[in-house]
Amino acid sequence: FEAKTDYIKVDDVKKEVDRHATMVIVDARPPSDYARMHIAGAISVPFYEVEAYAKQLPKDRYILSYCGCPHAESGKVRDALRLLGYPRTAVIDEGLLAWRDRGYPVRGGPKP
Repeated sequence: FEAKTDYIKVDDVKKEVDRHATMVIVDARPPSDYARMHIAGAISVPFYEVEAYAKQLPKDRYILSYCGCPHAESGKVRDALRLLGYPRTAVIDEGLLAWRDRGYPVRGGPKP
């Protein structure tokens, strides 16, 4: 991905996932929404608790956030992480529902 990109298309993210690129995919929604359905392999980092989760995230990898809006909550996560010194952050542009509707892997439950 290009540095300081704000949004990355769902299909571009899927291509990188398929080639086993190193990245972190973050679900910005509340944990209850994450448990109902999330991108397979994504971790939960609620948009209202980014600071509490940030120390667990690597600064040397891309961190891509998404929500179901598709930008409101994920944009807050991206912006908060950038303020905390995470330069490689972006939003998965079309969000979770576009990911699911393309037949890309999703799952339910509290774990990635």
